[in-house]
Amino acid sequence: MINEILNMSAGKDLDILIEQKIFHHEVFTKEATRKTSNVNKRKQIKYTVKEAWFMITKYSSAPVLSYSTNIQDAFMVVEKMSEIANIVMWQEPDFWVVKFGIGNESVKANTAPLAICRAALLTVNRKV
Repeated sequence: MINEILNMSAGKDLDILIEQKIFHHEVFTKEATRKTSNVNKRKQIKYTVKEAWFMITKYSSAPVLSYSTNIQDAFMVVEKMSEIANIVMWQEPDFWVVKFGIGNESVKANTAPLAICRAALLTVNRKV
């Protein structure tokens, strides 16, 4: 499991895992209809995409955020993780390093959001 986490790419699969393991939300997918932009007065094309959502309450839901690619969303992970561990984070010339708690290994990634997500998942994985 450790190697799987360290090798995860940024994107929706990682974001969903963060939603489930860090925020303990039930995640589901739903279809949404979108339209292409009306470029050069051409006909708009409708298409359907599957989006990941999480349950807030029994009667409300919200889309899964982009924790692994958006720094503002990633700092929500930092805030949640600060309930169980301190964070150490720094930037090297070519990568970011993040560590939650004492005794856990540091995680390196080319972006801060990706490093935060990987370190958070490793930390909660070790606590189980």
